[in-house]
Amino acid sequence: MSEIDLAAIRARSDAATPGPWRAFHHATEAEVSYVGADGHAVAEVRHVADAEFIAHARTDVPALLARIAELEADLSDAHHEGFGVGMESADRDIDQIATAAERRGYERAVARLRDHNAFLGWLHDNPPTRTMSQSVLAAAYLDAVKESTDG
Repeated sequence: MSEIDLAAIRARSDAATPGPWRAFHHATEAEVSYVGADGHAVAEVRHVADAEFIAHARTDVPALLARIAELEADLSDAHHEGFGVGMESADRDIDQIATAAERRGYERAVARLRDHNAFLGWLHDNPPTRTMSQSVLAAAYLDAVKESTDG
C-alpha cells in the first residue's frame, strides 16, 4: 500500500465548502441528485447513493482525520511506554546473566553483554524514528560512544 498524504487530504478538506452537506433528490426524468450546504449545490450527480456518499464525506473525512491523529498519538505513547518497561526488564535480565557469567570467569562475554546493555540504555534515551534504518541507528550510537570516550 502506498503512503497516504494526510496533510494533502486535510488541506482539501479544509478548503472545501463548509458543511454539513445534505443530499437533495429530485425525481425527474434525469434522476438528478444535488449535494450542498445552506441551499447552495456543490455537486450534481446521477445516483442517489453517490450523492449520499459525497454529502457524508464532508463530515466523515474530518472525523477520520481526527481519529487517525488520535490513534497515531496513542501508538506513539504506547511505543515509548512499552519500550521503557521492556528496558527495565532487559536491564534486570542482563544484570543477572552478567553476574552468573562473572562467577564462571567469562569476563569477555560479560564485557560484551555490558556493552549491549549500554546500547539499550542509549537507545532508550534516543528512540529511533520510524524511518531510521539499523545501520543509521548503529552509526548514531557509535558516534555517541566516541564522543563520550573522547571528551
